[in-house]
Amino acid sequence: MVTDDMNHNVATLTSLIISPQARHVPHRAYRVDPRDQPWFSYRCWQAADAKYKAWTRLKCRPSRRHKVQHRAACKNMARVATWARQR
Repeated sequence: MVTDDMNHNVATLTSLIISPQARHVPHRAYRVDPRDQPWFSYRCWQAADAKYKAWTRLKCRPSRRHKVQHRAACKNMARVATWARQR
């Protein structure tokens, strides 16, 4: 709604622009290491973190289950890295 008050008009326009942006534009904050490759995205970071956690679990408490989980995490990391490089 447009009124004579300029501050109200600016606030209305700002809310009309920002609300759809907040709903539809993806945004994430994650650590970036200067040594990382440009394709190393948030998904890669998540897969690498899961792989590292599976590896520490395997080393602390070796079992067949933890070994299977680590192998699955390694395969997932490779798949995600390939996807990121191609993208």
